Amino acid sequence: MSRRFIACLVASLAPLCTAPAFGGTFTVVHRFDGADGSNPSAPLTVAGGRIVGTTLYGPSNGTAFELTKTGTLDVLHAFSNPGDGADPFSNLTALNGVLYGTTSSGGANSQGTIFSISPGGQETVLYSFAGPDDGRFPLSGLVAMDGVLYGATAAGGDGSCNGGSGCGVVYSFDPSSGTFATVHRLSNDSGWYVSANLLPIRGTLYGTATDGGAHGAGTVFAVKPTGAFKVLYSFTGGADGGAPTAALTLVDGLFYGTASSGGAKGSGVAFSLTPSGEETVLHSFGTRGDGIQPNSNLTYLGGKFYGTTTSGGASSGGTIFSITKSGQEVVERSLGHADGIFPADGLVAAKGVLYGTTYTGGSDGCGGHGCGTLFSYTP
Repeated sequence: MSRRFIACLVASLAPLCTAPAFGGTFTVVHRFDGADGSNPSAPLTVAGGRIVGTTLYGPSNGTAFELTKTGTLDVLHAFSNPGDGADPFSNLTALNGVLYGTTSSGGANSQGTIFSISPGGQETVLYSFAGPDDGRFPLSGLVAMDGVLYGATAAGGDGSCNGGSGCGVVYSFDPSSGTFATVHRLSNDSGWYVSANLLPIRGTLYGTATDGGAHGAGTVFAVKPTGAFKVLYSFTGGADGGAPTAALTLVDGLFYGTASSGGAKGSGVAFSLTPSGEETVLHSFGTRGDGIQPNSNLTYLGGKFYGTTTSGGASSGGTIFSITKSGQEVVERSLGHADGIFPADGLVAAKGVLYGTTYTGGSDGCGGHGCGTLFSYTP
């Protein structure tokens, strides 16, 4: 199950029991109630000592929020009309004290937006996607490199991907001048449907595409601001994994990540990749009690990587797991309804504590399925 289908889960969810912790300390920091947002689907961000994020829905078209130092959640902005942007699927990024993000729909052309939120809480739509040339439906967040923001769209651009709606683009946006530019138009060969953040390293952006590539199972790619593009690896969808939906992590010269399908058990993998494109599968998910379908990035903390699986585990509501560089994987916690279930993305670290969100669960709101939670986990 890729992140593109996460919203389809709600109609079939049932309350699940809470499972015990196997490792460290798990705490539900906040249970969303719909009025403050629902169904968070993006990774959190640590910005200037505070934790900020977005919800995909509620109370109208999603919210941007802040977790204060006292542990309360404040809504920074509620997206309330299509022209404002709607349904933020991505995280928030801080640059020079201002938060930036994207909405997957809405805006002047109903194709999504780039927006900013000032320190005082003022939201401004900076750019409305028009598609197809500049892309449409941005699902990935923005990353900063040399003062310029970079992101990707899931559709638009060129190509017959997405049923003809385009393969998506990599783009840049300069907040100082308001200048938008299409950096590279994706294709079936390059990989398409980019929903994860790009990783900026020394003038190059590295990313994952869920579909396309040489075997139709997604790619890892590198692109420069000049538009120069290279596929580093094409997944086969077999033992090596397929459909990567999460951002990459660089540790000691190797890229680490997850693929949401494939592997020895067909339920996704954690992998490493050399800059020259040699992949190693660290772990294949799907053993009984193990998580399945990892949609998260891997966060490095204390000599281990931490991540989440969207489902699986003892209660089928997803897991928090750790994995070493050598591939020793441990289920740290199996998530149950009271915890929040079905985490749609990964974890962020702040002062030795990991923070994440779940798409649903946590309460009986939002049609009985729960509106999702924000949690902490201390290994």
